[in-house]
Amino acid sequence: MIDGVAPPGILPLEAAKDGERALQRSLALCREEAACATAFPALQNHFDELMTRYAVPQSINIANPSTGESKPMLVSASSLQGALFSMLYSRETARLVPLTIERAWLGDLSALAALGNAADSINALMHFSVICSEDIPLLDSAEVAAAAGTFMYDGLVQPRVEGCKV
Repeated sequence: MIDGVAPPGILPLEAAKDGERALQRSLALCREEAACATAFPALQNHFDELMTRYAVPQSINIANPSTGESKPMLVSASSLQGALFSMLYSRETARLVPLTIERAWLGDLSALAALGNAADSINALMHFSVICSEDIPLLDSAEVAAAAGTFMYDGLVQPRVEGCKV
């Protein structure tokens, strides 16, 4: 029996695909539920607009929800995707995805800033030592190219492919 935190497979590409499916399912569930669809009628469009708005990273001041202190934070489409990706791991936070997208679209990024990114809690050197020897060599370049432009490609797949070259 093999037991672990991730299923066997090529982690960055599979995680990006799974993240895309989870996000699209979350958006679809909102469209299907009357109250959510009424509250967030343009959710997919607002998500797409956020990705366009932050395609070029921007430094913006965001208040720390715990202290109220405002500090500059670099926000990019990739960092927003990372925060949403982290939210999709939990039933409790996945329910907040529509509200979080809408608030971010309106300019309130405090919820995303409070969440941070799950990648911040990972030992990067250990992660790359494993992924570069076990996963990246198995990636098919055509599959990687086909994944370009999808949710989490820039934040999950591309940095690992490029990082492992080093």
